[in-house]
Amino acid sequence: MIFAGLIVTIIGTAPLALLTGSDDYWWLSAVQVVRGCGIGLTTTPALATGLVSVPKERISHAMPLFAMLQRIGGSFGTSVLTAVVAARLAAAPGSAAAVAGAHGWIAGITAIVLIPSWLLVRAEMSTKD
Repeated sequence: MIFAGLIVTIIGTAPLALLTGSDDYWWLSAVQVVRGCGIGLTTTPALATGLVSVPKERISHAMPLFAMLQRIGGSFGTSVLTAVVAARLAAAPGSAAAVAGAHGWIAGITAIVLIPSWLLVRAEMSTKD
């Protein structure tokens, strides 16, 4: 599930690396829906895996913490990447070039994460045999 989610996330993020500033609102919305589906496919199993290690009586305390870390991590990571790329491009932090560059990096990092994900899937399948 996580592997498929990573692929869908890359498919949804790659077009954002090509932003020009005059992009169609409906196109951007469709891309974000695809990206959101991919992120949902990756974070839900990851959350379930994390909650396995939490005692049942502490789950009500752990859930808000997991949710907060998910939201802050994604937002903060994108913001920091946009600022870094903007500084490298000598562009305004909110410019289309800076946002496109940041999403290029995000797509690349997500693609790199596919490697350990694929290895984990193979390892899991070999233990079932």
